[in-house]
Amino acid sequence: MLISHVEGKAAGTMTLDRIGKSHSRKKLNIQPGLYQYWINSLVTATEECDTKWTPDIERSWHKVLRAGVDYIVEQYEKP
Repeated sequence: MLISHVEGKAAGTMTLDRIGKSHSRKKLNIQPGLYQYWINSLVTATEECDTKWTPDIERSWHKVLRAGVDYIVEQYEKP
């Protein structure tokens, strides 16, 4: 879903719309600052499991995850 969103595919963006709404202040109230912990944990776990991990792969993961999270966070305050 995150990659699809970054690639401009409607299905990925629609999924992130649903996540953004459910994580908003009005629903689950997932604080925007918590997503960085999720990104760091996911990248760390992936690095530990991927024997072909490189700094370039890590940068790519961060770029895609950050773009998706930023999109979700934009919806945090929306009514």
